[in-house]
Amino acid sequence: KHFNVLLVDLRGHGESREPLHLWGKNEDYTFEVVSREILEVMDHLEIPSAHFVGISLGCILIRQLAEMAPDRVRSMVLGGAVTRLDLRGHGESREPLHLWRQHEDYTFEAISLEILEVMDHLEIASAHFVGISLGCIVIRQLADMAPERVRAMVLGGAVTRLDLRSRVLVHAGDWVKRLVPFMWLYRLFAWIIMPRRRHRESRSLFVREARKLAQKEFLRWWRLTLEVTPLLRLFEEREIPIPTLYLMGDEDHMFLPPVRRIAQKHREFTTLTVMEDSGHVVNVDQANLFNRLAIGFLRGLQPSPA
Repeated sequence: KHFNVLLVDLRGHGESREPLHLWGKNEDYTFEVVSREILEVMDHLEIPSAHFVGISLGCILIRQLAEMAPDRVRSMVLGGAVTRLDLRGHGESREPLHLWRQHEDYTFEAISLEILEVMDHLEIASAHFVGISLGCIVIRQLADMAPERVRAMVLGGAVTRLDLRSRVLVHAGDWVKRLVPFMWLYRLFAWIIMPRRRHRESRSLFVREARKLAQKEFLRWWRLTLEVTPLLRLFEEREIPIPTLYLMGDEDHMFLPPVRRIAQKHREFTTLTVMEDSGHVVNVDQANLFNRLAIGFLRGLQPSPA
């Protein structure tokens, strides 16, 4: 079959870049407004309906268009819109720490509320979430607070319970955290979690990423870890009706056993896949396999075309 392919340059993009003065500058710039402009182009070209292909933020736009005018969208091929979040004190969010509410209680609930604010700002109604290590606690907290915003969870190297060794380590670190450089603690923690020679790359990445973390932020997270046990106990007791995939390394000696117990207890919405020759940071030790499993899981959740 032969198809006519229409490439749309949105306002400010490509051939639509120069005549910006033609657009209503005082109009709210939203996905809904941009979607209406696409519908106007389709009307002008007398296109009653079409197949849509999008990548990145274009996927959000196509979904918005399908919600507004489902009769105009015959099918959607979405490459996936990915939003990477730098939490407060992390990465690109490291410098403007003074902008945060300094006296606010620093909890996983407060962090989750900030993520919801970002989603509201970007007009993301709901999303799939992928997290690693402590990030899994943030995602699980977010799902508990606003389950309608979380379509699915992929939790790699998930921290679901602190055993005796990890609790002793965290408390010992709390006693000496202001006496020694925080990177010493991070290196020690990385070596205890990932002791094998094959984990060297993961340990290096663990430490290298920690250098991007502001010291005050590190101390806040360390203190936050001291208070996480009751929250993890609550998560273990209660399953929420959201598709969840745990991707764990078979050499993750500290955190794999409690995840196995959760997977045995939460059978309706929870799946556990144990990856061979992998430690705690599964997305580094087995990067290609991690990507295949995560993407395959998320694609399997999408409804089949009618």
